[in-house]
Amino acid sequence: MDRVQKKLAFNFFTVVLLTVLFVLVMTHFKAVVIKREAMHGMNELGKYVLDYRSKMGFLPSESAIENIVGELSGRARMGNLQYRAQWIGYGAGPDTIVAYSKLTFKSLLVKSGYAVLTLDGQAHFWRPNKFEEVISHQQKQAEVDELKKVFTKPPGELE
Repeated sequence: MDRVQKKLAFNFFTVVLLTVLFVLVMTHFKAVVIKREAMHGMNELGKYVLDYRSKMGFLPSESAIENIVGELSGRARMGNLQYRAQWIGYGAGPDTIVAYSKLTFKSLLVKSGYAVLTLDGQAHFWRPNKFEEVISHQQKQAEVDELKKVFTKPPGELE
């Protein structure tokens, strides 16, 4: 190889390496932004739930949550929000899960997990194993059956 060919090969590999590095950094950055925005939206939802609960004495309905989620700043990043108020009794503790959303990331540095809103209005990010452990203690069989029915129906099928 002559000098021009060596320089061309070096430049080619440098550009490829920098491109791969840039793609990895941007993938990580995207995951960080999505996680931050989802947690921000969950915090806003927590404020709304606490305010509603202090004024009315009970948790807002699912339709009220659906309406407010459309107005939250991080709503696009929250994913498929699962609201559990209908399954929560009056004697539930502050660590009871009110709402949650699964966040899946394709980043090596940001791990997937769940954005969780607890009854005390706090938003948390839990790893899947912790979430599964906590939710398994809080779910009643009726809720599990309802979730299975909803998520196993073919698209377009009515009840």
